[in-house]
This record gives sequence, structure tokens and C-alpha cells, in this order.
Amino acid sequence: MNFPTGLPGTDLAMAFGLTTTEDESSRTAKQTKNQCPVWSRGMNPRLKKRLILTSIATVLCLGAQGLVPAFALARTEGLRWSHPNPAEVVRFELLIGTASQSYSEIRDLGRPTPDAQGVYSSSFDVADETTVYIAIRAVGTDLTSVPSNEKVRAGLPPTEGGGTVSPPPADTSSTSIEDPGVSAAPHPDAFLYVDFSAGANDWLDTQPNHYLVEDDSLFVVTDVAGNPTLTTQSQATDILSHYAGTPSDFSNYRFSGRMALDQSNGGIGVTFFSLFPQYTRYYGLKRDPGGAFGLSAYPYGGLSCGTQSTSVVPQPGKWYQFEVSVKDEGTQNRIEASVWERGTTRPSTPQAVCTDSTYGRPTGGKIGVWSAGAGQKYWDDFELVQ
Repeated sequence: MNFPTGLPGTDLAMAFGLTTTEDESSRTAKQTKNQCPVWSRGMNPRLKKRLILTSIATVLCLGAQGLVPAFALARTEGLRWSHPNPAEVVRFELLIGTASQSYSEIRDLGRPTPDAQGVYSSSFDVADETTVYIAIRAVGTDLTSVPSNEKVRAGLPPTEGGGTVSPPPADTSSTSIEDPGVSAAPHPDAFLYVDFSAGANDWLDTQPNHYLVEDDSLFVVTDVAGNPTLTTQSQATDILSHYAGTPSDFSNYRFSGRMALDQSNGGIGVTFFSLFPQYTRYYGLKRDPGGAFGLSAYPYGGLSCGTQSTSVVPQPGKWYQFEVSVKDEGTQNRIEASVWERGTTRPSTPQAVCTDSTYGRPTGGKIGVWSAGAGQKYWDDFELVQ
């Protein structure tokens, strides 16, 4: 997918300069003074008066620093940039592609808090050997800038000997999934109920590592003891499937359902208030391989939590009920979640409670599922109640 360099009628222009040190193996970079090339577009006449006190060009300077990953499976690339007129900016967006001027992913960077020098910082993950082309653009309340000058972040070479460093071995034994039992009747106030009996035609799968590109081969519907469930056997990192029915964007709801996995080192979860597939941004109730279910916000974090983890570590083969309540309270979003094994008593109070008061936080969006790591994962009986 090619994203345009600017929206019709936009007039903010951006540029950045970047030079790397001589030691390329360190993958460090620094911002350079007076090497920030500026290019701009003519102003939209209806916006000229509002911006007359700034200039016809808004300049953004970007520097970057790659961080060394723990394993040669994915690397983290650091970003540092500045903006001379931050009051005009609602959020920044990172454009990523594997070919020049062809961006297959847009990641919402939000509006990070700058340091004392006015420099913003963020980061993004990418597969080790993948070379990516990146640019940043600023989004205002009623206009979007053209992207900054494009920069290339080269992939890391293979490790000595031609291979890659592998993570430590993990338990790969699978456990049969128990009979999920008869699905409960939908709540009388439910405005959406998905039991996958009609398949997954209303679901859109996206590529690993939070890419926005569609890959409809990742999730399918399978039968478990006569019960249709959504499932994936993929071991890829950060794959998602998103409900794309009509309508698909909701706010202020209670999201419930159940999920299961067959290996202890698998990752499983659900997403909500998701802006996919337009932007890489969502809240999640998920467990990383080996961990407990907990609340998260991707990509920028920003949650303030009394208790972020549910302390529930799923056992392979077992079904777990979940319930998430998310509400826009005006100055913040409140998120509450509980997880419990099927057949046990639902917790009387939420196990995890967080709020999000960050600038540009989502106030609604899609529901979906998230997967990472080994084994097969299953989801069923999704329900939304307002």
C-alpha cells in the first residue's frame, strides 16, 4: 500500500537530517546542526491567517539510534526528533516501508513529552535483517503535514557463521484443549455477539510485528468438540485479527469472551479500542509467553495502573473467561479487566484497573485478537454490552 506524501490542502512541511557515526557496527546516530534541509508546500489560503504567526514551513529534525536486541530475531530502532511549533501538533506518525516512498505501515507515536531541549523520543521494532525506509509526519487538529525526508535503517547482518542467534529452547509440548462446553446465551443487552458459527468473514488479519498489511491466512475457524472457534497455529510475533463487520468501531463497552492455548510458552490476548488497520494503536488484555494476563497499551504505553496484572497464568488446555470494561471519562479512559478459569467463580471485583490520560488517547475502536509464540490459540463467544 502506498501512502500519499500529503493530504489535499495540507501546508505543514517537515524535514530531517541524520548522520551516522563512523562506527556503523554500533548503529548510533546523532542529530546534526545546520544539516536539516527544509522543503515546503504552498499554504492553503483558508489556513494562512491562522498560521501567519508561524511560517509557511514547519520544520522537523529527526535523529535516530538503534538499540542492540537481546536476540537476533527483532531489533529496536530508537527515534529522536524535534519540532519548532509543538502547539500545532496533536500527534506524530511514523511511516514505515520496505521500499522507498512506499509505506506499508503507519504507527501512531502519539505526542511524547519532550526533554528539556524540546527533543521527542520513541522507538519501533523491526525484524533484524529487514531494511526499512522511515519518515515522520505531524498531525494537527485539521491538517496533516507532508512526511519528513525519508531515511533508511539498514538491517543487521547475520551473525558470524551465517546464522542468527536463537532464543533459549522452550517447552514445545502441546496439551489437548478441553471441551469448551455449551456457549452461554448472549446477554439481553448485547449489541454484538460473535460465536464464529458463521465463520470469520467479518475478520481482517494483519501481518506479524504489528504491520498494517492484510494477511488473511493467519486465523481460521476450527471445530473444538463441536464448537466453532477462531484459531491460529502461527508462531509469528504480534499477529492480530480485527473485527471488521458493520459497524465495527465502538466506545464505552464491556467486552467479554473466552480463550485458550495449548502450550505454556505461547502468547494470547484480545484487543479493544483498536485503531487497526488505519493505525497501529490499541489497548490489550494479553499474556506474553510464560506470563500472566495483564492490561497494556500499544505502542506508547502510558497506562497508570493500580494493578496492571490479573495474576492469572493460563494453563495449557484450559479455557479462560475474560471481561474488559473500557470507558471514556472525558479526561481519561478507565479500563478494568478480570480473567478466570471456565467453571470457576467470576471475581467479584476487577483484578486489573488502569487509566489512560495521555494526549491523543483512543476514545473508541475495534475489538480483535492478538497472538505470539508457540502453539495453537483459540477464541470464542465474544460479546459487547454498553
